[in-house]
Amino acid sequence: MFKAIPATYLANGCAYDMSLTKQFSRELESAALSIKYVVEGEEMYQFNKKDHKVQTHQFLTINNKRCRAVIDSDVLSKGFCIGLPYHLLDEILHSLSGSTLSKRKFIDYLDSDNFFETVNSAESSTLGTYLKCLSSTLQSSVAGHSQLYIEQLFLKLAELTVTSQFDVYEELSRIDVLRMSTQRHINTKLLQARDYLDAHVAYDIKIEDAAQVAGLSQY
Repeated sequence: MFKAIPATYLANGCAYDMSLTKQFSRELESAALSIKYVVEGEEMYQFNKKDHKVQTHQFLTINNKRCRAVIDSDVLSKGFCIGLPYHLLDEILHSLSGSTLSKRKFIDYLDSDNFFETVNSAESSTLGTYLKCLSSTLQSSVAGHSQLYIEQLFLKLAELTVTSQFDVYEELSRIDVLRMSTQRHINTKLLQARDYLDAHVAYDIKIEDAAQVAGLSQY
């Protein structure tokens, strides 16, 4: 079973589409940046030769490289995809603080195989909050909202996506190793430690506990 709503394009170049399915396997084209958000169920995305499982209220941000979406479930999986165009990302990036050289390198990073894709919880960031808001909007009657409201919501999502990815890029750049693949590996481990800390805020967690979970030295 597969039900898809044809992609909708907004005046600012953003696009979105929704899906409801149990079985699905297809190569997907991506925009400059794309966000895959799961409303209910579980979806698998194969990107850069890695599998990324995206579960309820989680999202995956990827760049313009092709990926494969795979859904194989006994229950319906509901989700949507947002595509952000290059010109909009460029406009937002130029409005951010930071050196011109750093921004230029960031643009190259966005378009490269070194892009750091990761699954995030919608509960742990401002971007996630807006995605949940958009989810409610898209599941209700879009026609019941003004075009200006929809455009502004997507513009805010685009802004938050660019700033969050710029932060990731700067984090990778600060990791003092030469190879980008090593930077990506270390950053993945650090995110595992962060998620462990977030999930155990009510407990007396020590830094060595988080380090052990991530497989890193506490230093």
